[in-house]
Amino acid sequence: MIPLALLLLASPGPAPADPVTPVDALEPALAVVVEHAGDPVLVERLTRSMKVWHDAGDFLVGAAPGSLVDKLEQLDVVVAALPELHDGEELFVVDAGLVTAGELEGARRLYARGAQVLLAAAPDAALDVHGHDLRTACH
Repeated sequence: MIPLALLLLASPGPAPADPVTPVDALEPALAVVVEHAGDPVLVERLTRSMKVWHDAGDFLVGAAPGSLVDKLEQLDVVVAALPELHDGEELFVVDAGLVTAGELEGARRLYARGAQVLLAAAPDAALDVHGHDLRTACH
């Protein structure tokens, strides 16, 4: 007699519906921000489908193929393409409460959502405000 558990494991059954599926690794990737509002199911699917550099709480920063961006937009998920980085720039996510306009010399504000701001800055840019080091490197 074959145990029921082995029969269930052996039977592939129908695949679960998953609108966000892994994509062809050969497709060119775009630097993007994808808003997920803390949805753990969406975050898990995104981490399987794109290269994630940083999870900033309400959004992911990473590289996604254009086909994935198209699928996400069809599902009304907010996706924002990031501009190209200047030579030597890196991405940093900082606390929005500590950043005010013009206060961070040498940094470009690329995206803001909730309590986090995504900046592009040279590694040696001064990202200290009132004694706080604002750097949380994305990649």
